Amino acid sequence: MMRTALGKYSIAGKIGQGAMGEVYKARDTVLNRMVAVKTIAPAAALRWDESLTERFRREAQAAAGLNHPNIITVHDFGEEDGTFYMAMELLEGSDLSEVVRRRALPRLEDRLGVIEQICDGVAFAHAHRVVHRDLKPANIHLLPNGRVKIMDFGLARSGEMDATRSGGILGTPYYMAPEQVRGERTDARSDVFSLGALFYELLSGRRAFPAETIHAVLFQVLEREPEPLEKLDPAISPALAAVVRRALDKAPDQRYQDAGEMREALRGLPMESAPAPSLSLGALESMGAAAGSPPTQSTPTLALSRPFRVTFEREEGGDRVVEVSNPGFSLLDMAQREGIPLFHECGGRARCSTCRVRIVSGAANVQPRTPVEARLASRLGWGDEIRLGCQTRVSGDVAVQRLILDSDDFSLLWFESRQPGAAQETAVAVLSCSLQGFGDFVRKAPPYDVIHLLNRFFLQVGEPVLANGGTIEKYLGEGLVALFGLAGGDAREKCLGAVRAALRMRARMAELESYARKHFGIGLRLGIGLHFGRAVVGPVGHPSRMQITALGDVTTIAGRMVAAGRDSGAQILATEAVINVIEEDVQLGRIVQNEAQDEDQGGWEIIDLRKPDAVFLTQTTFEEVARRKAEAGALFYELLFEIDPGCRALFSATDMRAQAEMLMTMLAAAVQGLDRMEDLRGTLQDLGRRHAGYGVQLKHYDAVEQALLETIRRMIGDAFTLDVRLAWSRIYNDLARIMLEAAETPAV
Repeated sequence: MMRTALGKYSIAGKIGQGAMGEVYKARDTVLNRMVAVKTIAPAAALRWDESLTERFRREAQAAAGLNHPNIITVHDFGEEDGTFYMAMELLEGSDLSEVVRRRALPRLEDRLGVIEQICDGVAFAHAHRVVHRDLKPANIHLLPNGRVKIMDFGLARSGEMDATRSGGILGTPYYMAPEQVRGERTDARSDVFSLGALFYELLSGRRAFPAETIHAVLFQVLEREPEPLEKLDPAISPALAAVVRRALDKAPDQRYQDAGEMREALRGLPMESAPAPSLSLGALESMGAAAGSPPTQSTPTLALSRPFRVTFEREEGGDRVVEVSNPGFSLLDMAQREGIPLFHECGGRARCSTCRVRIVSGAANVQPRTPVEARLASRLGWGDEIRLGCQTRVSGDVAVQRLILDSDDFSLLWFESRQPGAAQETAVAVLSCSLQGFGDFVRKAPPYDVIHLLNRFFLQVGEPVLANGGTIEKYLGEGLVALFGLAGGDAREKCLGAVRAALRMRARMAELESYARKHFGIGLRLGIGLHFGRAVVGPVGHPSRMQITALGDVTTIAGRMVAAGRDSGAQILATEAVINVIEEDVQLGRIVQNEAQDEDQGGWEIIDLRKPDAVFLTQTTFEEVARRKAEAGALFYELLFEIDPGCRALFSATDMRAQAEMLMTMLAAAVQGLDRMEDLRGTLQDLGRRHAGYGVQLKHYDAVEQALLETIRRMIGDAFTLDVRLAWSRIYNDLARIMLEAAETPAV
């Protein structure tokens, strides 16, 4: 039953429900005025935490001590029958979150007027040594006359006290400063960051850190920079955007030191973007009309005034003609939409030549080669008439012919696309590994069993090499040597790639060791050695059997680490040359001296990475998902359509089983290239433009992230830790950002 009175306040009705209790409209029977009464009951305090009452009292004290026109007025604070209450001025109007949602302030000067008032109120609090610590749109109220009122000082801290528990995280994720996320001490500069996030949203209509899950938001707050304001709205001057950008600096020392300093920076802007002195009444009165007008979203469009035709000649059953109205589609896109079997073994990433076609006619309507296609065409010696279907776009009538028609041709082109590159002298990280305990098995086992088990071993250890940018230089009976860094990168990238591969090899070997014990009754153990140094690398051998080879002693030294590890029992040993590069990135164990060598070739045992590594965690967990890829693909689309039913229309004419298979292929390719993001850029840009052509919008990317994270969570269960969630969110946002940028810039 609702209370009828609290102290001297007669309750008229409930007007709100908060996290700590209820808010009532009430009459002050002594002063005969209407007020808002906020309550907290003992049961609520017990359900939340023992300091909640102190937090409630602190809100009353902080707000009551701040007499400013832009801060809500607190009249009274008390307790009756175990219920704490606070009486404050009764506000009409709406909070800022509703104003932003309805786009009720279309004029920039009106939004700037609100911003200045908020700065005024917070600056006054800072001048009185009060830090709000929970500034967000829901805590900013706009009265019908345009006056701003700042509310809810429940997390406020004065200069004399800090009632927050040590290490606790209090606040609202979208607006929390990085130091607040980390549970560190906060001050006025933390409020400045929150103001930056709040003003970013008010100015642009979108959040500065727009992820959907809490973990993804926290990651963005710590690691990501918001999209530039001036890019979202050309009406926002670079000077105004720079003020907000400084407020959102990750380092507190680089921000404005309090809201007063930020207010003065805003007042000092050029006149064309200076804040208006007050908010116009008409802006708020128009909220009702604005509510019926949903915000428009601009979607990149590449539509043509008239369709053109692409003819795939000599197909089974005759020529196939495709009507095209969007030049953003590649020839591969067109073929897939029409069910034409244009091979794309690498997933359409310009890493193979299986989707190549011959331009039969209409060459003038074919757009120039992309850089990745040009490199491949140069290496394979193609003429102008041979093009990659995944990279080629056309702007008029064209006739083409597929060149890969059957599995025999496919196999030949697979070999052709993997010929070794040119010779070079470069610094490389070398990984040498050996299957220890295999020799006795070779002497007594049937030949087929030997080859069978050895091939299983190379599958287990080879995948991590390829996934981390490595190249298998040679096989050594029961071992292999791999090189990292042939495609470029700095020393740290090369060495970390080798370490990631070594750690994944060690983990994957557990499965093979169990298999060998169960089926062959033998014990196996993996030994790994790592070294970093310069070598001459290039294709060596008979023209029909050339392979990449490293000349120098780098592979020999890595092999010595394998031998030293075998003698000492250490599984992964690295030379000083490696440790000097990545010492801060890895957990080290003991130092092992190689007594058999005259020179100092001691090794350092590598236990693990020192902190969670997004690439490593993503690749590790994807291995578990990939084992059930059909199930994972089907689950992803089931979740996607549940999260955003509107997405289903984008797949109305699609074979969802084939779509799920293609999704997992693309995801596998992306995961393998995570430590070489620049190599993926062209493919991702192409994919982003294609998606824009299909009608994909920003909201769909958000839904995909939610569905992807939930799919992985269900697939790997308890292994889906906070670190794993943040890693996947980081990687996804990296990929999505490249795609979205490309979607906004049509291919030329």
